[in-house]
Amino acid sequence: MAFEILRATRQLPVVEKELVFGRRSTDAAAARSTAGAAWGKSARKWVAAASSSPREFGDVMPRELRTLVAASFDVFARVQTQPKQLNAFGVARASREYREALKTCIFAMEDRPNAEDEGEFLDLLKVALAIWYLCELLLLRGGARGADSGLAYDLALWLQEHYCSTLLETTEGESERLKTLHKPEQDAAFWTTVQALVMAGNGPSAWSLMAAHSSYKSLFARDAMSLTGASTKAAFQAVQKLLLTMPGSAGMSLSVERDAAVEWRNWHDACQRLLNTDGYVKANAGLTTLLEVMVAKEDVLKSHANTWYELMMAKLFLDEPKTIAHRFEYLMANCFRTYHSDEASMGNFDCIIMAIMQYDIQTALQDIIALGFSWMAAHLSDLLQRSNVIVADEVVAEAGCTLKERFLLQYAMEIGASSGMWQFASANLCRRTTKLSVFLHIAMAKNS
Repeated sequence: MAFEILRATRQLPVVEKELVFGRRSTDAAAARSTAGAAWGKSARKWVAAASSSPREFGDVMPRELRTLVAASFDVFARVQTQPKQLNAFGVARASREYREALKTCIFAMEDRPNAEDEGEFLDLLKVALAIWYLCELLLLRGGARGADSGLAYDLALWLQEHYCSTLLETTEGESERLKTLHKPEQDAAFWTTVQALVMAGNGPSAWSLMAAHSSYKSLFARDAMSLTGASTKAAFQAVQKLLLTMPGSAGMSLSVERDAAVEWRNWHDACQRLLNTDGYVKANAGLTTLLEVMVAKEDVLKSHANTWYELMMAKLFLDEPKTIAHRFEYLMANCFRTYHSDEASMGNFDCIIMAIMQYDIQTALQDIIALGFSWMAAHLSDLLQRSNVIVADEVVAEAGCTLKERFLLQYAMEIGASSGMWQFASANLCRRTTKLSVFLHIAMAKNS
């Protein structure tokens, strides 16, 4: 059970009774409170004001977080009225709504005048958003991985958003610069930029840059087409068709699931055939390397990627999606080892990602709890249980409640410490268990 590991490593959520119930030692309790990590980079700033009055706690919870709590409660309340085991559609809908609420909170906080001062907390929220979305893709989606041909592309897009966004912005900027040149192919960055766009799954953008090639543009200025010109045009048009129909590209919708694998196979075979048989492609080093990237030639991908996540993203877009769907964890490990001596050098975020890909729910939950963001632990564990990913019916001896109830209690007590938020705290528990709601009401009464 998940809580066995949490208990062994002393990472079960801790309810700060001294902070919530006591009127003394407020600063000391707030300084060591896990609620500090949950609501901001400083517990003193976000949870407990420097005052003996608990009524002032909520005055420092930002409006954006209050909105997140309220929006999340609407989703939570609806989910509790559904059957214990939601169908895949119901879970996916709830997960998406939680994620959108968190994303809205992040955007709102980024728009604040003092956003730079909250950099650490914003980083925490963004980490939570990334982890939540990955759990939605791999744990809450329902069905077997291998039966979902689109999953590899969704995971590649996840890497784009949460690992490669800066890289992609740089690549797109370089592409726009190259398009302004008279002969962009003479710039050393031309082919590497085209290849980078393909490795990022953006075939249309890659073609948009390739169309600026002077040899291609000159074809349309000639009155009579020479034999060489005809072969050049045929090669470029063949590459154009492949790039614009690249599986997984932005704007490309997959066919019915049973046809997705066939589409990829047909596309891959066409790339391989052009690489092996076209004389103009063979004579042009840039086109040759581009086609080698498109057929996912191992050594070429490794030589053009600078990080494990660039390499993994390229493989997810360019390798056979159905085959990859069975081995995401091995793919990540192999890509990581390409640039690092061993997996022991993984950062905390990378370790959580690996645990989720391995379906190591116990380790993933342990690390998620260690983040200290109780909003995420409470709502995510609820959906994981309703998806049969975890079983949370066993009682945690220290708390006299189940693991999920423990998370809900932790979350409720943290938001309940803020004035004007106790209604949400109480309602979260009333919808789950009378025993816990009574306990919370007693706790609140001691503060009044």
